[in-house]
Amino acid sequence: MLVKCNKCNAKYEINAESIGADGRIAQCSRCGNQWVQYLKDTAKTSIKKQKPGFCSWVTNILAFVFIMLISIITTSYFQENLPDEFSALFSRIGLFSTKGLVLSNIEIDEEHGISGKIVNFSTHNREMPIIRIGLKTGSGKQSFYIYPDKSIIRPKGVKEISYKIQYLPKSITKITMDIGNFLELAMR
Repeated sequence: MLVKCNKCNAKYEINAESIGADGRIAQCSRCGNQWVQYLKDTAKTSIKKQKPGFCSWVTNILAFVFIMLISIITTSYFQENLPDEFSALFSRIGLFSTKGLVLSNIEIDEEHGISGKIVNFSTHNREMPIIRIGLKTGSGKQSFYIYPDKSIIRPKGVKEISYKIQYLPKSITKITMDIGNFLELAMR
């Protein structure tokens, strides 16, 4: 039987009975290439002795991180339907549900800071969300975050908020407030 190296194209005459039905590893005496030789085909698969490179390692890590991120986002979105054990786990890592929470009666005053209410319009208990305050001035934008206590707002309940702002620039042209868990705020 005539076989050919799939790397350097060197040809060899070998006995077909020595190959067998499942194939056999063949090695080129000219270039050292190895492949699995089958009875019907010549040089079907090349066996390369390579160590995984840096690129494949990084690709695998990035794929894992991407899959984990998608899993966390998807699961936190559907958190309403999760068993209590999973909801508690997500809450511990800051991915609690904020659906139905609304800021209400917000007042900003240089002396007293920010005050108002967070109202829970959902039918589930909700953890106090993170509050993000964005300030736009003539020289740019500035954001700061308020991490309230881990208290619970009951369904249809109201939680009063009041935070003193240490320094409020005089040149503010716009103030925005937003609430959410850390992932929601990072995505907006």
